[in-house]
Amino acid sequence: EVALTHNESKLTGRVIDGYFSQVKFVNVINQLDSDYNPYSLVQSDTFNQRLAASGAKYVGATLNAKSTSNVAEAGITGDIGALDGGMAQYAFGGQYRKEDYVNSPSPALETGDIAGLGGAVPPVDKTRNASAIYAEVILPLFKSLPYVKSLEASVGVRRDDYNVIGDAMTYKGNVGWRPNDVALLRASMGTGFRAPSLEELFQPQSLGTSEGFDDPGTGANDIQVPSLSGGNPDLKP
Repeated sequence: EVALTHNESKLTGRVIDGYFSQVKFVNVINQLDSDYNPYSLVQSDTFNQRLAASGAKYVGATLNAKSTSNVAEAGITGDIGALDGGMAQYAFGGQYRKEDYVNSPSPALETGDIAGLGGAVPPVDKTRNASAIYAEVILPLFKSLPYVKSLEASVGVRRDDYNVIGDAMTYKGNVGWRPNDVALLRASMGTGFRAPSLEELFQPQSLGTSEGFDDPGTGANDIQVPSLSGGNPDLKP
């Protein structure tokens, strides 16, 4: 069995209201005849007209991100030989995967000019390769013994190798005992492995504000605090 797989994910960000260019906003404030009042939530009509004409209100793109994964894999299965319970079988295969992650912020987001979007966000262009091999055998050990309709065991092993974060060996094993036609008792044991995604590793970090929440310790409601979000290149499997 042979398979080729292509996966692609795209993300486009855009703001339509509620954000402003800090540079253009300050330019309007710093005009010699500006009547801006920092102690009031309401400004004069003249100031508001100048602000609107300056283009300080930002409407437009924030980022374009794209992640792709191309996978080639192949496997073979077959019979090993006859055991008391039936024909033993094997499976053997491998996989190669190439992953790409590109995050392209707009100029406004990359420079950090837009208030409320978390500061400057750098572009990201990362690639990694991963390979894996695996093997598994199924062993029908016994059948038609006292208290044994069938007894079957299987064992498997897999090795994953990532050029960014290293490698891991995982395994599994299980035994199934069927004493009669209506009951099955199964025991299994194994290990797992999950590599962090490229987004989890390299998504740009930005300092913004958290979602609103209530603090039961102080009784304060609708609090927002500084919040650092993004990837962590030090993540391990």
